[in-house]
Order: sequence, then C-alpha cells, then structure tokens
Amino acid sequence: MITDAEILARFKGKQFLVVDDEKFLRSIVTRLILPFDAIEAGDGSYGLFQLAANPEIGLVLCDFNMPRMDGLTFLKEIRRGAAKVPNDMPVLMLTGHSDVALVQAALSLDVDGFIVKPVSIVTLATRLKHLAGKRSPVKKPSYYEGIDLSRVCSTLLSPSATEGECPGRRVKLADAQPKDVLAADFTAKTGEVLVGKDIPLTERLIARLIELESIGIAPAEICLV
Repeated sequence: MITDAEILARFKGKQFLVVDDEKFLRSIVTRLILPFDAIEAGDGSYGLFQLAANPEIGLVLCDFNMPRMDGLTFLKEIRRGAAKVPNDMPVLMLTGHSDVALVQAALSLDVDGFIVKPVSIVTLATRLKHLAGKRSPVKKPSYYEGIDLSRVCSTLLSPSATEGECPGRRVKLADAQPKDVLAADFTAKTGEVLVGKDIPLTERLIARLIELESIGIAPAEICLV
C-alpha cells in the first residue's frame, strides 16, 4: 500500500492502468498500489481501449511480453500520440533480467522507469516518488513515428565497450551530465547495446541508466567524449 504523502498528492484522483497478460501479476500490482484504484488490461491493444475510455488514468504500468500488442508497441502508440491521451503519459515498464534486449527500445521511447519482477512495494514506491518530482519532457509525437521496433527481438550480442577499451573518458554514471556525448556504445552487462555511440545524454536518459545499474543490468561507468 502506498503511504508516501508526495505520491498521494501527485496522483490524487487518478487511476493506474496495469497492463500485463498474467492475471496473477496484475492482481499483485493492484494490491500494491492501494489506495489508488487500478484498471486492468491483458494486452496493449486493450490497454489503448482503456486509456481512451478512462480519462482519469494518470499512470501506466506495463509488461514487455504480451499477445496481440506487446508493451513496446503500446508505449510507442502513447508517445506518438495515437492513444487519445497526452503523449507524456507516465509509463513504467515491468521487466525481468532476461528483458535486457528490450531496454534500448524502451529508452528510445522515453520510458519513465523500470520495475523488476517480482514487483516489490519498495521499488514501486521509489519509482512513483521519482515521478512525483520534476519530470523531463518527452519529445514531440512526430519524433517517435520514425522509431523502428521490428528488429528489437533480433538484437545481437556485442562486446561491452563500457567494460573494455574506452576511446574517451570513463566516468561514473552518477557523474554524467545532460548533453555529454557517448564516445562508445553503452552496453548491458550481457552485451546488448542500450545506447549507441555519439548519442547525447539527457537528464531522463541518465536517470534510466542509473536505475538499470542499480538492478544489475548496466555497468556503473560510462565512456564519454
């Protein structure tokens, strides 16, 4: 149950949309987010319907792997303005350690955070606390139109530049600054590229990478120009 006063004030009068094809997991999350009411959906397509039908929804918690419409496609629909809600709707992705290959795509769609399964009240409250503060703005809907999700499932493993040679300066993630530029691909510990070389960092992106480091997916250092 959520008891933090800042979270309660930020989402006062709002409902949370929980999108996951596992009914048991939806029931767990529904209990954890009390006293907020939950609206449930078993896949992304029904999630879009629920968003259109329930304007009081103020936050989405969504799984990656679902039938009919997966979580990434669902997130893209929101960000590109096709979901009949503001494209800056806060979205938290529910993930497991095996979902690393999908993280890069979620980052490119300006996801607001990740919650590792099994979902705990501590992690959930931490992510909601972050959202209760100042959020970095998302981009215009037209930006997300060009993001190609078709190759996400065929992402290949590549050597980790963050763990090996760094052609620039190596710094701790916590010391990275908005507008810093990557001198090498920033990769997960298992090798998948999370953010490509030459990409400028934003406040939102840095926050997401620090989250990934805290749950053991990403390394603690980054290679910058």
